[in-house]
Amino acid sequence: MIKKSKNLKHPPSKKIPYVFGLHAVKAALSNSERRCHHLWVIPEVHEKLKHEGLLASHPELRIEITDIQTLDSKGGDSATHQGIVLQADPLARVHLEDKLTHLPDQALIVVLDQISDPHYVGSIRQSAAAFGAFAVIQPDDHTPNLSNPIIAKVASGALEHVPLINVTNLARALQMLKEEGFWLVGLDERGIQNLSEVKVGGRLAIVLGSEDKGMRRLTRENCDILASLPTSPQFPTLNVSNAAAISLYEFARRT
Repeated sequence: MIKKSKNLKHPPSKKIPYVFGLHAVKAALSNSERRCHHLWVIPEVHEKLKHEGLLASHPELRIEITDIQTLDSKGGDSATHQGIVLQADPLARVHLEDKLTHLPDQALIVVLDQISDPHYVGSIRQSAAAFGAFAVIQPDDHTPNLSNPIIAKVASGALEHVPLINVTNLARALQMLKEEGFWLVGLDERGIQNLSEVKVGGRLAIVLGSEDKGMRRLTRENCDILASLPTSPQFPTLNVSNAAAISLYEFARRT
């Protein structure tokens, strides 16, 4: 059903999250496992979606052709939503135990130790998808909610391809990875080895800590190797999403 509207009289329940941005919404609409409820879209973007056939597979989706001001009221601004907002059920929670039973001998996973900024988490998920990682793992505490719309927007559709797995006990999750044959390489500017010098094969997990505190002690102790990036001594620090992208590229190119 298509309804032209400038202002919604009955805003949807906040319990169902929004997905902002053209790439993120298109990826969600293309994912058969996503249950999509309500789409707000400006006319020109609606025509693009029809041309690409993305709406045909969602006959029950309520579509409202509206204006920029209405979309702005959903949160963010035009740069955030890009003329389109989708209300969809969050992706089903993925359990680490289940994911580990379906991994090949060559597998790459990213582990985040209490990275709280959703922009960084979204950017890391985008890099993880680009370089073929199988999952991103983070603890339940001090991390953004799995359905945070900023993650979806920054990830530009990567949410539909690389699961974000929340775990109750990160140290235990690291031990599980070791039991499945993973090498744990922690990024630490104090690491003795340069990342390019790390010679490991097979299953690999890249472990990253928060920008302000880095990895927690127990996380660091669970790593097999602590490695640093070859940055300038005058400015040795990169933000965590850039560090993740460089590390993912370094290991992905070897496979």
